[in-house]
Amino acid sequence: MFYEGYTPLILACDNSKNDATLEVVKYLVEKEADLERVEYAFRSPLIAAIFSKGTNTVVFLLENGADPNRPAKDGRTPLYLAISEGLPIEGIEALLEHGADVSIGNEYYTPLQLAVSKSNNDISKMLIEFGADYSGVDDSGNTLLHRAAGKGSTKNIEMFVELGIEVDSRNYEGKTPLHIASENESLRNVKLLISLGADVLARDNNNHLPLHLHLAVYQEDKETIESLLSAGVSINNNEVESGISPLHIAAAYGKLDIVKYLLERGADVSIETDEGILPIHSAVGRRGKTEVVDYLLESGADIEAEDNEGRTPIFYAVKDYNMEAISYLGERGANVNHQDHSGKTPSHYAVEDKWDAIEMLTILSGFGLVPDTKDNAGMTPEDYAASEEIVGFLKTLY
Repeated sequence: MFYEGYTPLILACDNSKNDATLEVVKYLVEKEADLERVEYAFRSPLIAAIFSKGTNTVVFLLENGADPNRPAKDGRTPLYLAISEGLPIEGIEALLEHGADVSIGNEYYTPLQLAVSKSNNDISKMLIEFGADYSGVDDSGNTLLHRAAGKGSTKNIEMFVELGIEVDSRNYEGKTPLHIASENESLRNVKLLISLGADVLARDNNNHLPLHLHLAVYQEDKETIESLLSAGVSINNNEVESGISPLHIAAAYGKLDIVKYLLERGADVSIETDEGILPIHSAVGRRGKTEVVDYLLESGADIEAEDNEGRTPIFYAVKDYNMEAISYLGERGANVNHQDHSGKTPSHYAVEDKWDAIEMLTILSGFGLVPDTKDNAGMTPEDYAASEEIVGFLKTLY
């Protein structure tokens, strides 16, 4: 049957968020129901009450002898589950007061690491008050400050710095909490760490700087941009993973005001990523805007700039199905028959898209498209066409 393996006490505790059920629990306990009996159920009565977020039932069970450290079948302790499932802090405090072990977690987290990951400062602070170790690191070498920087609350960051965790502590990849905050796109935590003395020029084991300036650019926070530049961060900082610069970010997301701002302060319009991608390539992508493309061109960007594969901006517009950018580049004189290092033209890539190919080919044909250009393998766009309909359309262009 559906409830096979569940005792009446477990069933009552499973619905204990409603305090009316507490009277049933009390009655069963008075009748000497076994507080630790599990049988085939996944959970003990205490764990059932925790899952149900029945704080008063949790307190009652503990006061009547429930074991605060008896784990569920998967090994998670009542304390760990209470934090994981969002049991109100009064229930967690009761577990701790009745002897819950603050050191027992699972293979991934200790209770304190879990609380920090859930951005809960009150629980984190309480666990430390009950003896939780805050000085250790996880399997990646991350301190609790790293964890707080990535996902935690500002109060946790402040608390761990006050407790003595080094603001520039490094994990096994050489990353500081500032690297982690930047990677997790938490500008709030980036700003806090900097105010607490974090080194904005710290490099990890791959010699990469944090992505803090990139994040400030993405979020259009000019005050933080100015602060970072004043602290010595290069406006052309591409010493990050993939080699992308702040200008690439601004261009890719169509942030014209920030693009202007960066260029006025000396950003290099021709800076390249590790793959040879320039800001002009980024600007014609899916989120790009033609006014940004226009401003970059007016600022000296080359409409025929090639990446490491020999692809010009119009290739990027095609690969991201940006019809407006394709038209704009064509109107500005982009070569729609340019061949990359594999010999392919933009139309070779356009035909691979079943849904937008004909629209893209129609636009390209207005700017002198040669539809039967062969690539290095001797194949024309027709050979790559995703459907017979596209093949038929290509034939009308010959």
